[in-house]
Amino acid sequence: MAALADIDTSVIDFFDELHLDSLAHRIAYINSKYGRGRMETADDYRRQEPEESIYGFREYWEDIERNLQGVEVDTLPVLELMDLQHEIGGLFRIFLVDFLVRIHDGLRLLPETLPLAVNILDRYCSKRQVPRHHYRLAGCVSLLIAAKFCENPTDVPSVDALSHICCFDYGVRLFPQMERYILEALGWSVHHPTVYAFIQTGAAKAERDELGRVEEHDQVVATVRLKHAEVKHMAEYLSDILLYRRVFSAQTPSDLAGFLFAVSLTILRHPEAYLDDITVLRFLGQIGRPSSTLRAKYSQPCLSGVSQILADFGLDK
Repeated sequence: MAALADIDTSVIDFFDELHLDSLAHRIAYINSKYGRGRMETADDYRRQEPEESIYGFREYWEDIERNLQGVEVDTLPVLELMDLQHEIGGLFRIFLVDFLVRIHDGLRLLPETLPLAVNILDRYCSKRQVPRHHYRLAGCVSLLIAAKFCENPTDVPSVDALSHICCFDYGVRLFPQMERYILEALGWSVHHPTVYAFIQTGAAKAERDELGRVEEHDQVVATVRLKHAEVKHMAEYLSDILLYRRVFSAQTPSDLAGFLFAVSLTILRHPEAYLDDITVLRFLGQIGRPSSTLRAKYSQPCLSGVSQILADFGLDK
């Protein structure tokens, strides 16, 4: 991120309004007050994706992917329309996305909730003028809508909790009002096939194909699954980093997911890699440094420690 001294005053004001210095304490209070102790680590976080989930039905993966590809273009934001916003620009979005990433991680929401929330926010900003003082509210409500779509009902954050996280800058009545504004602007169409969704189907297909070619031995199967989990985690990490970059929000998720798989193979030095280091380094330079929240999250062993692997890849060049 740019140094605050070089940023327009209105952006600094918006940054200050996020109260990031005390956000972790507010989230911890919410988790304690509302009993949000469901997942303590990313390991628990991943256990919310059982084999019986939609991505576990192996015989339907191709159909699922075709269905996702059929609707992905219709639910993309329009960058040219986002550029017409009078009071909010690119830096506002970077700060707000980081705010949402911290809330999402702190409240231990499911992985698919975050990219859907960012998509909802960007689509809303493609269709309506958003005053600066309502931008954070729109972001939190986008997260709320995404949570209602992705989470178990008992895990959806309450309006009271979100109001507290926003330091009570918005009364609880404003949240349902903004929710209706957003849903009406989107024509009540919430679903969007995210990059995360395509990563899941792509990883599942790749693992299935390799398992079909190897000996059915416990150790061999475990090695194959570990290898594909590492690639999947790296692609997920990169996809979360991309959320900060507005230009990628309007690109086709299936194409992005495929490219992230290719980048991940090169970073992880897999024999199947076909992108050269220079191409990958240029891409990494384009997406910028990942946030501290993402680096900490993806440093955990249950997510293959991919944030350190990515950092080492850049340092070695």
